[in-house]
Amino acid sequence: MTEEQEVPLVCVDLGSNSFHLLKASHFKGAFRILNKAKERVRLAEGLSDNYELTDAAMARGLDCLAKFREIIGNLPASRVRTVATYTLRRASNGDAFLKAAKAVYPYPIEVISGAEEARLIYHGVSHTQPGNDSRLVMDIGGGSTEFIIGRGLETRRLASLGMGCVSFQQRYFEGGKLSDSAFNKAETAAAQELETIEQSYKDEGWQQAIGCSGTIKAVQACIQAKWPGESAITLKKLKALRKICQQAGDVAKLKLPAVNDERIQVFPAGLAILIASFKALSIEALTFSDAALREGLMFQMAPGAGHLDPRDRTTLALAAQYHVDRPQAMRVRSKATRLFSQVKKDRELEALLGWAAELHEVGLQINFHGIQRHSAYILENSDLIGFNQEQQLLLATLVRYSRKGLKQFALPRFNLFNDQDAMLMLRVLRLSILLHRRRQNLRLPELTLSLTDDKTLVLSCPAIWLKRHELVSADLHQEVLYQAQAGWPLVIDAKGA
Repeated sequence: MTEEQEVPLVCVDLGSNSFHLLKASHFKGAFRILNKAKERVRLAEGLSDNYELTDAAMARGLDCLAKFREIIGNLPASRVRTVATYTLRRASNGDAFLKAAKAVYPYPIEVISGAEEARLIYHGVSHTQPGNDSRLVMDIGGGSTEFIIGRGLETRRLASLGMGCVSFQQRYFEGGKLSDSAFNKAETAAAQELETIEQSYKDEGWQQAIGCSGTIKAVQACIQAKWPGESAITLKKLKALRKICQQAGDVAKLKLPAVNDERIQVFPAGLAILIASFKALSIEALTFSDAALREGLMFQMAPGAGHLDPRDRTTLALAAQYHVDRPQAMRVRSKATRLFSQVKKDRELEALLGWAAELHEVGLQINFHGIQRHSAYILENSDLIGFNQEQQLLLATLVRYSRKGLKQFALPRFNLFNDQDAMLMLRVLRLSILLHRRRQNLRLPELTLSLTDDKTLVLSCPAIWLKRHELVSADLHQEVLYQAQAGWPLVIDAKGA
């Protein structure tokens, strides 16, 4: 693909309240919208107290995906990106939904972290509303609310808080009752969530506040109907809307201009979150942006976008934070990607292997003993911006089993990666670390790696070199035994012996 070709792209956002599809063509740096689709699936409504999705919620989601499949047509997977947010992040049986989705929707579904969701939201807003002012962006979803501070295209602070219009409607407006007590409880709960970011966000400051999402769009529509000629959202107007809700007394009796019946069902909870946010962050006025997460995805997918992959930045930042030996990390990365390319042609898998190599020693700051366990813990539990949930788990898994024996090896259940690829990446990473164990810029001989069947790896290297480097030779033969523990045949082929 080049910028001279018109390229159709599709972004799908599996939100906690609604599923959204955006289809557009990209030509010479500009987008032309081809189709938009939205369906309120109320996924978060089907999340039980123990975070299990009900069969009914799953069925609604799968039915929507089948419809989206028809809209997408026959586009290849490289032109379709689908992300899932809060509800599928939290659902204990999310894997069951993702597995079932494969039967009706042939495209990979990425479950993304709250921080990554926030980054993509800001990316969508900043590309559609360019400017150099420092800005606060907030997006109220069905299960979470994201807050981002940034300037231009760069983010400075990212937060995803566990409060959404669907979850709060169920929790605090039970039976649809719109009492003063219900609003107070919802606003207090939201204020408690906001405590974690309140001071740091105020200290950072911003010049402009922008809101996106269905809740904020509905609030703006109410304001424009009630106060003609005005569109800015203020705390005074929000309080007036709360009074209208309380006067209705019940969501079934609530009538709001320009707000459809589906949105009204979760409007009070979204309004409570918005009021609490204005109070906690001292927001004076908020304007609405129609762009959000899916537009952020679209701009990131555009051919010739020329942006640095955010995963590169994340890797560099985490390596710096934990004082990783950069030259050593790059030695291992170079060897790992070179060997992997000899047995598998896949740029994305090669890139992921490279990032795992760069970060395989992040746990060294904790303790050298069990470094692989410490490193894996850091990778699995950090906010790795740009990586989706499965990519992050894959990195942690590769690092966790990058050294020592493999008797306890267990591969997690992946939906985006097949087991054979994950195991191949791990085996290559282990060999690369072993070959650079001396941590020196020594020139290694020409090494070749081949896969003779589904499992048997053959590492070919000069016999004379192995003879001169007895420790490396011993380590390689120990690695043969280690990989055999996991049922992986490894052959060290001494050329010229």
